[in-house]
Amino acid sequence: MSAIICFDIRNFTTHVSHHSSQDKGEIFKVIEDIFKSLEKAIKTSRTMIGIKGKTFVNHTGDGFVAIFYDKGRSLQSLIVASLVASDVDNLLEEYNNNIKNDMNLKYISPLDYGIGIHRGGVNKIKYRPEYPLESSMIGFVGHVINLSNRVQESTKDHTFQIICTKKVHDDAISVINDKHRETVKKYFTELDKHKFRGMNKPITLFGVQIDFAEKFESNMLNSFETKNRKLKTGP
Repeated sequence: MSAIICFDIRNFTTHVSHHSSQDKGEIFKVIEDIFKSLEKAIKTSRTMIGIKGKTFVNHTGDGFVAIFYDKGRSLQSLIVASLVASDVDNLLEEYNNNIKNDMNLKYISPLDYGIGIHRGGVNKIKYRPEYPLESSMIGFVGHVINLSNRVQESTKDHTFQIICTKKVHDDAISVINDKHRETVKKYFTELDKHKFRGMNKPITLFGVQIDFAEKFESNMLNSFETKNRKLKTGP
């Protein structure tokens, strides 16, 4: 089972098309800084919760998909989303303030963003394309990836920049010490059930506070990786 983050910048294409040719570098720098923020957030999250597992990231223009594996990855994905959101808030605020007096962009909606997180099974595919012949490619397919993107799109209808499904919420809470669970739950707000295209039943969503990672402490965590090692190797 994997946790999947879908991140998207809104109004990016419109801003690119309206920037004068000499100013396009400013908006592309925003995207570059966001991708750097993701890399930093993944490294920080591993330190915070003691996880070293691989993370697959696919950058798609002005957004990205990040896939986290196995037990504890739901919590890691929430921490990464929180860290990225905090940086993105600052980056977009600075950018949007800088363009207020630009006549080409003055009446265009400012840059905004959304983050959606879901959890489920994905299939990894390795293939060797015709070009470049020396490189193998890795891809991931699964309905949960599409659904995480639809969760991301649902942030347009809410005041939360980060929204996760109940599966992510419940899995993350399951690795929190009992005495800290109620504290951690305060950083989530249960939203109405949503019916998404391709799903038979509506699912429950949770809004996540941006400062989730800032408030999280390692002593809140169960030592789930130690427990898993004991189960595999015996006493």
